[in-house]
Amino acid sequence: MENVLEIRHLNAFYKRNQVLQDINLSVGKGEIVGLVGESGCGKSTLAKSIVQIGPRTEGEIVRNGKVQMIFQDPYHSLNPSMTIGRILKEPLIIDRIGDNREMNERVLTMMEKVGLPDTLINRLPSELSGGQRQRVCIGTALMQSPKLIIADEPVSALDVTIQAKVLKLLQKLNREEGIAFLFISHDLRVVYELCSRILIMKDGRIVEQGTDRQIFEDPQEAYTKRLLSAML
Repeated sequence: MENVLEIRHLNAFYKRNQVLQDINLSVGKGEIVGLVGESGCGKSTLAKSIVQIGPRTEGEIVRNGKVQMIFQDPYHSLNPSMTIGRILKEPLIIDRIGDNREMNERVLTMMEKVGLPDTLINRLPSELSGGQRQRVCIGTALMQSPKLIIADEPVSALDVTIQAKVLKLLQKLNREEGIAFLFISHDLRVVYELCSRILIMKDGRIVEQGTDRQIFEDPQEAYTKRLLSAML
């Protein structure tokens, strides 16, 4: 399988503190990989390092194609003064993709793809629900046709019903568009529902990895067993 992301011996530092230690992982084309760990273990630091907005790093990060990121809090990751249409158009403007008419058409197509009615095009983020705002974030990430999306706790701020709808949208995008995901979460239940392969992170290290069945049915690390027992 061709990989869209390969990380080899990655270390990351905030000032003198090492926050990621010898990270090795890959994400294959069209694969959904879960990254699980408790708060503060380094998951978000790894995500930001991959998209080059994180701390100082050593090691190798190879990206085969465009990589985009969806953040945990959709409200704070959207410009509150821009309309939904303008937010979705912004990546096209930055990359100079098409003229104004073509950009507007692509915005409407994307809104339909992520399940947003076109009546929201002139609304502000504050006028949308949490689930709708997260769909805007997903649509914005898709605008530049990424091979990989880093989804950093994208449903943790949503209620259970909306979580399920957003997860179904990600599965549909994976199935129909072939987009790969590195899906970051503290919730193994959500990851099991979505991911075929799971990485377990603790204290800035990946301590275990395997298929979803291996992790859930035959965990090797005490930490993984503790995360699983917390689900019961």
